[in-house]
Amino acid sequence: MLRCLGCFALASLDLAQEIRETRESSWADAAVEWIGDFALRAGSDRLAATAAAEEVAELRELVRLAQIAYEDDTDTVSSLLPDGLTLRDAGRERAVWFMAQRRRTVFLVFRGTSEWKDIFADMQVLPDLAGKHRLHGGFASHVSKDGNPILEAALAALPKGCELHILGHSLGGAVALALLASGQLPRGLGHVDVTMIGSPKVFHGVAPSVRELGARRVKLLVNHGDIVPRLLGNEKVDVSRYLKQLRQLEIRDEDLPALADYCHPAGLELVVLRGAAALKPSPAFHDRIWLDPTALAGTKRDPFTDHLMTEYMQSLDSLDPSRFGRSGLVQTLRDLGTVFSDETCPDRSARGCG
Repeated sequence: MLRCLGCFALASLDLAQEIRETRESSWADAAVEWIGDFALRAGSDRLAATAAAEEVAELRELVRLAQIAYEDDTDTVSSLLPDGLTLRDAGRERAVWFMAQRRRTVFLVFRGTSEWKDIFADMQVLPDLAGKHRLHGGFASHVSKDGNPILEAALAALPKGCELHILGHSLGGAVALALLASGQLPRGLGHVDVTMIGSPKVFHGVAPSVRELGARRVKLLVNHGDIVPRLLGNEKVDVSRYLKQLRQLEIRDEDLPALADYCHPAGLELVVLRGAAALKPSPAFHDRIWLDPTALAGTKRDPFTDHLMTEYMQSLDSLDPSRFGRSGLVQTLRDLGTVFSDETCPDRSARGCG
């Protein structure tokens, strides 16, 4: 079985080599690469806050759940669940998933790319309508009602008022967000959170905000060297020529530019595992630096190695507790600005106060 593959597994070796050879492209591309690489290595991590210990502990559990989703049978899934979690349901449909519960919180975990049907879903990059939003066609089809009747029934049976956390690795995380966007979740739920682990962008064109999706939080966890979250929605990595090699997709040349139009929802929280820190950069730097493929320039490892679940767990286990919960420079300046504003203008409703 193919296990823990990236969303573009068929083209992994070629893409990895292409990223390493970016410097052989035009001088303009090389300059952009150098600037992006310099910005990252010049201390952009200092601009980012770091995750608190509680958030890191939660991420460890979520990565563990996403890893369990790759197991083949429900008995194994049940036996591997962390303490306090009990298996509610599971399905091997168009999407492969399981549902576990701890008190009033239900975790819906989607498996990532593991077999050929998943790879073809990854490659169906032309957008399709799901609910009110245009999504990656393969991700949208993976959560369609007609392909997942057991999942539809399991969602309908969720307890009223329960909190729902939808998550997955790679394709699984993308499918989790696609399910939220599709409008299939029942009414009457409590807070809804989505966590994507090394997942690509899902929305095409204009993405709604996290609030418009009805979620409390949408979070993307990225291992620093993972290329998969940096593929779609970026003009600097050309995956079109690899997609065209798959004749079953029937991608037209005029549709290829649309690959750069994928995006994340506004309000997405990004956590980057880099070195010994779990960085939480400002949204202003998400695409410019942290999700820019040029950030990987000069890395010695294959950019698909860091996409593996084992690497995510290892990165989390290697974090330095002394670096948990730090404020980044951007947050510090923002806090100072707030303090200054409050001191100089204590009456916020007064004329001239921002």
